[in-house]
Amino acid sequence: HRATLSEAASVQMQAANAADVLRRVHDSAHDSSVDMPSRVETLIILGKVPLLGALSSRQLSDLAERARWQSAPPGAVIIAGGEVVDALWVVASGELRIGDRFIGEGESVDELAWVAPLALEHDVKVVKSVQLLRIDRLDFNELVDDVPGLGVMFCRALGERVRNASSAGYRSPFVSRVG
Repeated sequence: HRATLSEAASVQMQAANAADVLRRVHDSAHDSSVDMPSRVETLIILGKVPLLGALSSRQLSDLAERARWQSAPPGAVIIAGGEVVDALWVVASGELRIGDRFIGEGESVDELAWVAPLALEHDVKVVKSVQLLRIDRLDFNELVDDVPGLGVMFCRALGERVRNASSAGYRSPFVSRVG
């Protein structure tokens, strides 16, 4: 993804408003709790999600533009049991727990939430302070309509997942470590 990152950094630099950059630097310097990840950081995290790894730099960049960041302390409930998950939630740092499943850095609560929303049996709880990326289903649907090839690439990734599922050595990314 070097080309993707380089292109994203270039686009971000060209689109940067000097006043916004200065305000961000000032705020970060005067308040250590202010940590606004850049679009490049968002791209890196999204690129680690298996279903998104094959997307082009433009497709990832457009997804990153729609991503919202959220932080939460240990013990916080991110999604209550019984709620339907229809957004992609990716752990940028920290750790979550759903029942006996742990979700760590670079993993998602449910990669299929955009295309097959599902009600969770258990709460999604924060184990270690987390920074999360969230992209809502509505945003994804709009991008599928607006970004050339996004829907096709996503379908190809899903198809590859189905083919790999029949392979004896395949381990689903939905099966995280238990413990």
